[in-house]
Amino acid sequence: MNLATTIAGCLMGRADAWETLVNTFSPRAHRVAQQLCRDETLADDVVQSSWLTAFQHLRELREPEAFPGWFLRIVRTQAYRMLQTPGPTHVLSDAAVSVDRLDEAWTLQADVDRILAAMPVALSQVFFLAGIYGWPLRDVARFLAMPEGTVKSRLARARQQIQAQLGDAPIRFASESGSWDRLLRAMARGPLPTADTVRRAVAERWAGLHSLRFTVRRTWAEPHREQTVAYAWRRPNWLRWETATPEMGRVVTVVHGRQMRMWWERTGVVTRDPLPRAVGLDDLLMQLWRRLPTHPGLVVLPPGEYAAWWHVWWPLEAEASEASVHVWVDPVDGWPHVVEVWRGHTWTWRAEVTDLEKNPGLTRRDFLLPCSNSGPRPFPRLQDALGGVGREVPRDDVSRRCPFPLMGLDPAILAQLGVPTEPQVYTYYRGTEWMVRYGPAVGHRPPRGLPLVHLWQAAAPTAAVRRHWRVDGAEDAVPAPELGPAAHCREVMGLLPMVSVYWEHNGRPFRLMAFHLPRETVLNLASHLVPWDR
Repeated sequence: MNLATTIAGCLMGRADAWETLVNTFSPRAHRVAQQLCRDETLADDVVQSSWLTAFQHLRELREPEAFPGWFLRIVRTQAYRMLQTPGPTHVLSDAAVSVDRLDEAWTLQADVDRILAAMPVALSQVFFLAGIYGWPLRDVARFLAMPEGTVKSRLARARQQIQAQLGDAPIRFASESGSWDRLLRAMARGPLPTADTVRRAVAERWAGLHSLRFTVRRTWAEPHREQTVAYAWRRPNWLRWETATPEMGRVVTVVHGRQMRMWWERTGVVTRDPLPRAVGLDDLLMQLWRRLPTHPGLVVLPPGEYAAWWHVWWPLEAEASEASVHVWVDPVDGWPHVVEVWRGHTWTWRAEVTDLEKNPGLTRRDFLLPCSNSGPRPFPRLQDALGGVGREVPRDDVSRRCPFPLMGLDPAILAQLGVPTEPQVYTYYRGTEWMVRYGPAVGHRPPRGLPLVHLWQAAAPTAAVRRHWRVDGAEDAVPAPELGPAAHCREVMGLLPMVSVYWEHNGRPFRLMAFHLPRETVLNLASHLVPWDR
């Protein structure tokens, strides 16, 4: 589609041009409206209203190539308007406006509504957000994706148009009955906190924490699965979380500083793994609530279904119009109780917090693994205990000591992802299992969020290998047919987000574990094996 030709046809009144434009941009507009409204019917109304507004104001568009961004700003504004609580427009209370002035207040509000409806959308949307809802100009600029200077100039022009049509009525009303700005705020159908207010409240309440205990119920939409995780944290760096499934039984993880231990009820195995860096409360909160305290693009929406909580929204980076996050924060305790991640037309991941205890009396005994209390052996086999400790192999000795052709990952792809391409090689279980590690050198504190990749491999998929790699019985494993019939993938939403892929190639088993990388990227890495020292 030639956008300039299509828009020119729309301006000439050609029905086929409008049909082409609507068919092209409606799907994306509906995704944006759905993410904001979280309601299919309301999103349909938003898109329909947005097309009507675009039809009325298309001649004001100077550059046809700017239509996609211009139209999506209309969609966001229309969605925000429709999210307002149903009901009549409010006026100031009797405490602010005397009874004999209420009729004038109603009339002025109706006049402002009429003027805004006839005003170009480029001006009305700015006045609606900044003049009526009182958003800071920088927040309006982020939400409408335009420079702050443009917001200032459009707000001034909108005020000039209102002043020109209302004459001195706002001045007289302000002098005789109270603030004109307060009358405009009353049109917003209830005040909303600013993004800075939400950030400040959250930060203040979290600053006084020295321990936490709570439960998170996570739900994935496709494929549908649920997970319940019980968390505990104690200052400075003790973390514990526990899950349970019919297949795996209880799985308990304890992190202290840079050491992570996991206990598996079904096998009685205890695994010990070093972490690339020390972790604490910040890591836990950032993983669960997606940068709520620090994200610069927060937008506060009407509360919707959770009337007593603040409703905060922001777009995900690099996908601003295709993916977003909704968070509901309790203004009393400053805690996010519901989180939804939206992609396309619906949410894909949801978390609900229950059983929240702030500053409970936790001691170090609360961070012991169950085997420490009940006494079962940490490993069912002595050789598992002895062989599960990795030994680094010097680069020059790898070819001589490895009993099979050792494989690595494509360095060109790793470099594009920002992963260090100089590998370290470790051997386990008397040389029967090998691991090639890509990431910061062990013992060095890496930058926060830097990817870390482990490529495990063995000569054959024996029962011991499958037990050590915990291949069988994972209920959250998703088939990965692009890597073969035996391949599957797991996403672990833990303290450090991890994707684990198992597959077999030429009769040999491989397992790729990647931290801070998305599933699609990890699957792509797994499909591009090369000789490890290439």
